[in-house]
Amino acid sequence: MATSTLRKHLKTSSTHGLLILIGVAGILASHDRTRAASVPGLFNTGVDGTGAVLTNGSPDPHYSLTGPLSGAIVTARFVDGGNQWIIPPAGSAWIAPRPSTQTSPVGRYVYTLTFDLTGFDLATVVLTGALASDNQTQIFLNGTNTGFSNLINQYQVLNPFTNSYGFVPGINTLEFSVSNNPSGGLNPTGLLVANLQVTAQDCPRASIRLSEVEICWPSRSNAVYEVDYRSDLTTNNWLPLFTNIVGNGETLCVYDKIAPGQPQRFYRVPCPTQ
Repeated sequence: MATSTLRKHLKTSSTHGLLILIGVAGILASHDRTRAASVPGLFNTGVDGTGAVLTNGSPDPHYSLTGPLSGAIVTARFVDGGNQWIIPPAGSAWIAPRPSTQTSPVGRYVYTLTFDLTGFDLATVVLTGALASDNQTQIFLNGTNTGFSNLINQYQVLNPFTNSYGFVPGINTLEFSVSNNPSGGLNPTGLLVANLQVTAQDCPRASIRLSEVEICWPSRSNAVYEVDYRSDLTTNNWLPLFTNIVGNGETLCVYDKIAPGQPQRFYRVPCPTQ
């Protein structure tokens, strides 16, 4: 954690010999710890808002789908002899176009997920995950190709991916563009995204705490001053903070340390007694 001290003169006023000069000392704190982040909207395929796997035939509430068919639903993995989809890891499931059939039109199917990075330092964001698909998939972030493409063993192996650039403040859009290639027999298509995670640092969060007040005034030689305070301006009940301060013809200053949680204070320097 990085800290720094600020001192700022806020106000000077003079009325009937009363001079108030307030200085504020604050502390700025920033969090610099990278962590696995809970990102709104970031979900594996085939799960509900708690991350629990949905039943087959349920609409996926997080991934929208456009293409030759639309509407992504949770589906059982395709099995046809040796051509079978990989078993989904815990916390994920295959999704496919509606209706759930073993044959889908040839073409490109785009599964879209949006997530919110508000409050995170974008320069520290790293997105990781793994996917399988039938057939090849390219990943786009906010409309830009991330360079990922699973050209081999698309639906029989979980292919890891990672991305650390192209993020924007607030809502981000992740697109999985799946190509369903021509086939001589059954021709299903589907997408499995698992282990989807973001690590990031929080944006710096500054806090300012009143920790010290500086009260200064021009003094008269040999005059005796006091400094009073009160926490409520609706009464005239002033309490002495410093007494018997002897002037020397120069500017005098006193300092009041303010403990955390202490009520606000107002200060005055009355006309000297001599």
